[in-house]
Amino acid sequence: MAEPTKKIYGYFGHHKCASTWFEDIFGEVSRDLGLRYRIVYTKQDFDGDLRGYIAKHNIDFIAYANADYAQVANLENLVGIHAVRDPRDIIVSAYFSHLKTHPTHAWPELIAYREKLQQCDQATGLFHEIAFRSEQFEEMRSWRDLHGEHIMQVRMEDVTSSSYRSMLSILEFLGLLFQGYYSAPKRAQYLFAKVLRKIESRWGVRLPRVIGALPAERALGIVWENEFEKKTGGRKIGEENKDSHYRKGVHGDWRNHLTRDHLALIKQQYNDVILLYGYEATPDWPL
Repeated sequence: MAEPTKKIYGYFGHHKCASTWFEDIFGEVSRDLGLRYRIVYTKQDFDGDLRGYIAKHNIDFIAYANADYAQVANLENLVGIHAVRDPRDIIVSAYFSHLKTHPTHAWPELIAYREKLQQCDQATGLFHEIAFRSEQFEEMRSWRDLHGEHIMQVRMEDVTSSSYRSMLSILEFLGLLFQGYYSAPKRAQYLFAKVLRKIESRWGVRLPRVIGALPAERALGIVWENEFEKKTGGRKIGEENKDSHYRKGVHGDWRNHLTRDHLALIKQQYNDVILLYGYEATPDWPL
């Protein structure tokens, strides 16, 4: 009899959809639980074979930051989340990030594009960004025919506006949240697991997992450690810093930057994506 396929946990996101925030939280969750965690950004990172990549590296939790559903559809025994954001906010957030703050060491193609943005005014730069997002929005379209109950779809705006409650719900869906009473023996088991993880980190050895889910108080602590104010040195959501990777963190900021001409072009090219994720109820939403 063939051995059962082990469960794979997944985070599937898109550029400027709080990817770093999700990746940091799931990274800490994985470390506490002793899960092998790996982040990939594009199909080039795994030679176009996500299933083979996970098997080769014996990965337990995969974070795929620019997720094409065609790769995800091939995974067996998967439970994961898919995070999206209003495409109009993505365009604005990406423009400011690409203009100044997004790292280029792993994305050298951004260097020439950044120079292009810095040589034009904001209105023109936003038109460039609308075109530059085409591949990303095609990836978001690829989730149109998503079926099954093994993936929870979440909107970045909903999660970040209620981060503690939302992350508990996400971890519960993934099966990584312990929901019972955390008795003294369970606490001792959790502390023992922490010791094993520290030994692993220091000595580079692989030790067994002794817990399969986190207590809620630890999960909430991980979210607290990754709150917007922590990431920005005390700046609150809505307080803008154009020189920070965490620029503003609010939903609907596109209204402050996109003109009617920008919106007309977005509607022409990406209206189906806006409607797909429920950011507008009808195709003739006002500009």
